[in-house]
Amino acid sequence: MAQGIRLTINGKVCSGEQGETILQVARREGIYIPTLCHDDRLKSIGACRTCIGEIAGVKNLQSTCTYPASDGMVVDTENARVKSVRKVVCELLLSDHPAELKPGEQVQPRENDLLSVCSHSGAMESRFRTGRTSEARVDVSHPFIAFDDDKCINCFRCIRGCNEVQGEDVLTMAGRGFSAFIANDYNKNYLDSTCVSCGQCVQQCPTGALEDKTLLEKGKWDKEVKTTCAYCGTGCSMIARVKTETNEVVSIRGNDKSPVNYGHLCVKGRYAYSYGRHKERLLHPLVRESRDQPFRRASWEEAVSMVVRNLRRIKDKYGPSACAGISSSRAANEENYLFQKFVRTFFGTNNVDNCSRVCHSPTAYGLREAYGESAGTGGYEDIELAKVILVIGSNPTEAHPILGDRIRQAARRGAKMIVIDPRRTQTAREADLHLPVRPGGNVAILNAMAHVCVKEGLIDREFIARRTKGFEQLAAVLEKYAPEDVAALTGVDPELIRQAARLYGGTGGQSVIHYGLGVTEHSHGSDGVLCIANLATITGNVGKPGAAVIPMRGQNNVQGSSDMGALPQTVTEYQKHNDPVVRELYRAVWGTDLPTDPGLKLPQMFDAAVEGKLKFLWIIGEDILQSDPDSNHVEAALDAAEFVVGQDLFLNETNKKAHVIFPAASFLEKEGTFTNAERRIQRIRKAVEPPGECKSDFEIIQQVANVLGANWNYTPASIVSEIARVTKVWAGVTFDRLDSSEGMQWPVWDGQHEGSRRLHTEKSMHKDGLIKLHALEYHPPGDELSEEYPFELTTGRKLEQYNVGTQTRRTGISVYDTEDRLEIHPEDAKRLGVLEDDWVEIKSRRDAIRLRAQVTNRIREGTVFTTFHFPETALNRITSGHHDGPTMCPEYKFTAVSVMRVGGREEPAEKHQHGAVPLSGEVPVESERAFEVHVPAGAARRQ
Repeated sequence: MAQGIRLTINGKVCSGEQGETILQVARREGIYIPTLCHDDRLKSIGACRTCIGEIAGVKNLQSTCTYPASDGMVVDTENARVKSVRKVVCELLLSDHPAELKPGEQVQPRENDLLSVCSHSGAMESRFRTGRTSEARVDVSHPFIAFDDDKCINCFRCIRGCNEVQGEDVLTMAGRGFSAFIANDYNKNYLDSTCVSCGQCVQQCPTGALEDKTLLEKGKWDKEVKTTCAYCGTGCSMIARVKTETNEVVSIRGNDKSPVNYGHLCVKGRYAYSYGRHKERLLHPLVRESRDQPFRRASWEEAVSMVVRNLRRIKDKYGPSACAGISSSRAANEENYLFQKFVRTFFGTNNVDNCSRVCHSPTAYGLREAYGESAGTGGYEDIELAKVILVIGSNPTEAHPILGDRIRQAARRGAKMIVIDPRRTQTAREADLHLPVRPGGNVAILNAMAHVCVKEGLIDREFIARRTKGFEQLAAVLEKYAPEDVAALTGVDPELIRQAARLYGGTGGQSVIHYGLGVTEHSHGSDGVLCIANLATITGNVGKPGAAVIPMRGQNNVQGSSDMGALPQTVTEYQKHNDPVVRELYRAVWGTDLPTDPGLKLPQMFDAAVEGKLKFLWIIGEDILQSDPDSNHVEAALDAAEFVVGQDLFLNETNKKAHVIFPAASFLEKEGTFTNAERRIQRIRKAVEPPGECKSDFEIIQQVANVLGANWNYTPASIVSEIARVTKVWAGVTFDRLDSSEGMQWPVWDGQHEGSRRLHTEKSMHKDGLIKLHALEYHPPGDELSEEYPFELTTGRKLEQYNVGTQTRRTGISVYDTEDRLEIHPEDAKRLGVLEDDWVEIKSRRDAIRLRAQVTNRIREGTVFTTFHFPETALNRITSGHHDGPTMCPEYKFTAVSVMRVGGREEPAEKHQHGAVPLSGEVPVESERAFEVHVPAGAARRQ
């Protein structure tokens, strides 16, 4: 532990720790010292000299951002000498900057740090002439970022932010002296560089040399609202800057104080928010009596009445089991809780599920079986504390960019990194070891690593004896999994497996595992999660700093939607709905009994509809016809249902099958909470009013419930209070506590408890307190390779898009990618006669689709890869209908396919994808349009 020190800064006695700088101590004590080149996330370089101070006994003025604090030190940063020098420094900086302050002018906080510092220092204008010897450059090629070299003061913050936070090393300083300028890696314009558009350089810039184009176009904001990103499950905290006059978000900035992202955002979080103002936004309820009629605009009262009337009709005729609801991992915790309560109370059934079923349901099952709780065992801070980071089945730099950046930065600081993935992703390229496993080989390779750990004494025997059960059975099974024995199953060199096991198991309990959908979306996804838990547990990598198992959740509230009980067999906190104690608790709070039926999982709902057993279906915030596997079967299920309710922001392929469509509010237009992958419950806050007649999901559910006789009068805050009454791990959660913090990691046991950074520190959450090890055998994927279908198809995401693209394709980032493409290894392409950009047909046992080929050695030989962001692709018409046994999570990551060249690169998409669904659907009614989205000009497609 660092030694404590005491020093005096500007007359105030301050406490600090040995090794801290004067500036660090001052900021913690609330003492303002101006800075320009400093950022807490970056290494201090003392370049701007605005943070200077006079230190008693030291002759020259010193930069407080680099000078170490010491015991007994006396510092003055505001005496006459310091102020005089600082004013001259500011005037020199202003001499190369086009802006000057008018007498008495105040600068908007965070608008322009240079002018703020100059205002504080009394430097209203410069007495000095510019020393610039080169002509200033202006670059507006980028879709979102404008660069004006004339405003640059060469503070290096953009360069350091790109290198030390994002890790891309795109920017550098070129030239010397007055001719120095910021250049990108190719010394071309921004668009043609390797910039990933995270905007970190803009957030770092203290002068406005780098700025968001939207701010330049739309002017100043007058309100800032802290909220949480609604894309992936990382849960980045952000500040929405709002122009209230036009009811519009004009810019988004990362929240510097957040322990999740420390101000950093990816291209989606920072720039892909304008979909809320897109012209295709649903503005009013739409209804029709039958599917052969067009939709017509209706009042809320008429639309709700139609839903209630048909719900009562179907329930009375067929019984409660004929009704079902699909909740959403995109919706807030409060909305998921209220919807599952609505379904159980007014449908009278447990037929409720959410889209976590098709991504991380094996995580919920596997981690609960192993540790007694359906969540990651640690937090993101364990990335920085770990000596080894194992990433398996995940491409974090594209699917979870901020976590990916934290992992890569940890590796740059010395942590060892292992990546197990069929593709050579950016993370894999930077790893110490890359194990290119065959899709479906996770159980085999994890068992092989555990085998090596046991055989070579890399396990924590004391931890195993004290904290676990089932080790003997596990060790017996692992005997069969020597790396050489599974080489054919995994496709990985046995020596690589041994090296990975020695690296992971050799840290003495300071290794972290991050995994994603490449583990869960298999026919044995739950086994994969349990094998991860086995490996972490036997090596003692549970419940302590730098030792954790953390699932990378795919959507913003995958963790929360399941925590809230939007599942058929469990209510909140994964409590069994048939447990007598749980039933009594809910009876006391809800005033009614929980249903007793087992409830249908999402794939079972589709089967039941096709069989004529499911008649009424309400779908919130998911385009199941595009996102779920075997789309032909899903379409048949929707067609078979008598009455379908859709609830979303846009018309999509699913709600085109609906009878009633409710227009929902986006995350920027409502209040609530999300829970991220480290169990952190964070607030979302209304930044703008929703357009048209849109309502939040909870308001829609409550309105329908009240027509059915509920007499509910909930607010998001009161829903949280009710959640706390039925959910032990939320017992201490309130809106007030969340508003006064950067979120809370459940369990939060009571009103005094601050939350839990880690789980299972002393015992597991099973009743006996022990971690359960599971002896598991490898089983092949559900889909089988054959002479007719010789390739393994696996799927994933691109950085610039998200899921089926409902939101991202309606923002400016759509210029980066306009199509899904099939990655194929050069040797496979050569055998098939396929060249770059050729059209290929990918055929499975279910259907066939066509894509352009991308010939690359990123993918292993014998495996092909594509994304699913564009509806023209119709990818899920060919994906496997097989699923994980315990959870029914689909096997998206393995489909046996054939690949055949069908056309050259010059042939248009219309020739090969003419049967696909369109990019977006116009609402077939007379209706006012919402807003036009900002579409950048002059931006070319990038791959």
